[in-house]
Amino acid sequence: NCIYYHTAPGLPGNISSPTAAGPNKLIKLGANIVTTAQDILGNFSIKSARQHCDNKKNLPESAEEKIIIDCLSAGPLHIDEIIGQCKLNTSIINSVLTLLVMKGIIHDLDGQNYSLARS
Repeated sequence: NCIYYHTAPGLPGNISSPTAAGPNKLIKLGANIVTTAQDILGNFSIKSARQHCDNKKNLPESAEEKIIIDCLSAGPLHIDEIIGQCKLNTSIINSVLTLLVMKGIIHDLDGQNYSLARS
């Protein structure tokens, strides 16, 4: 007497498959799906910088943040253009972009394009 559970696209896997054991266990324990930075912040009851302090408009907290914000002030740019214009180390640009998205200062558009968030 065998029961086969078919998994729909987007689900971790067949409940009897050894490769799906980890994700299925996490779901059973109450894991949350994360698709945006806000999902992470919300899970820890953290407000984004924009939500937390609306009176601060695009204020950079570091020289690198200022360089990237200034670079994006002319309009949306692909990450390769940001790297070329900002003249910063690629790993620094990636980490600063991630922080700026989490703070709500910039938007991560499709295809690694970024723009300033407008209030």
